[in-house]
Amino acid sequence: MKISLNTVQCKLFGGQSISITGNIEIYRGIPVVLTGANGSGKTLTLNLISSILEEQPCGIIKSYDTDAMVVDSREQLSEQRVAWLQQEPRDNFISRCSSDEVILPLLSAGLTRDQMYQRLTSLLYKTDLFESDILSRRISQLSGGERQKLGLLAALAASPDYLLLDEPFSRLDTSSQIEVGDLLKRHCKNRNVLVATQDVERYAEVTDANSYYEVQVKSDFSKNITLKSIKNTLLPSWRRQSPEIHRDELTKVVRYLSPEVT
Repeated sequence: MKISLNTVQCKLFGGQSISITGNIEIYRGIPVVLTGANGSGKTLTLNLISSILEEQPCGIIKSYDTDAMVVDSREQLSEQRVAWLQQEPRDNFISRCSSDEVILPLLSAGLTRDQMYQRLTSLLYKTDLFESDILSRRISQLSGGERQKLGLLAALAASPDYLLLDEPFSRLDTSSQIEVGDLLKRHCKNRNVLVATQDVERYAEVTDANSYYEVQVKSDFSKNITLKSIKNTLLPSWRRQSPEIHRDELTKVVRYLSPEVT
């Protein structure tokens, strides 16, 4: 899919108006990485892309000029699922309970208990989320890194067609970065992934990305943002291993699905 932004005017909550110009091409299985300095507009660009994909303003964008935008896609956007992991972990949640954040997307998808179990088993394999009892605690009791991992798990549980990540490793220690990288590597091969980050090499390293499509975000730090595409940036392949988790631990998922879920 190609998104052409011919100086799209975006109005933000608070009254500010910002223009975004440039092209973004999204390829399934190849991450699109938005790079740029602090304040250059990476998060705002993700806001606009999410608004385009969901066909309605979202995040900090109140409205945008659809006439200055061209979306070339064979897919019907209205039929595509979008998940967005925001940079501030607390902005990703709607519930107080950690387990609810994972279960609600599954309930919304109309999955049976067996289907929920299978999807969560696939997601939680080789992670420490159950060993660290994250899902049995309130979100207010979690650290920033734990909230980041929970937010990603909830986003992937929805099985999105498009996954938008805003600085996904910013609050994670080295071992957690590798663990989250493995999670992305295993579950994003056939998805459209857009990532905003200042450390593109670290993202490519922990996700074992052989290639990515880079879009440089530049701004005059006032009202104009320009996107510059760099196609097919190639990287060597790194090998990383995350801590193993015994499959018996995954049966704990039933405790969070029963007996409330039928």
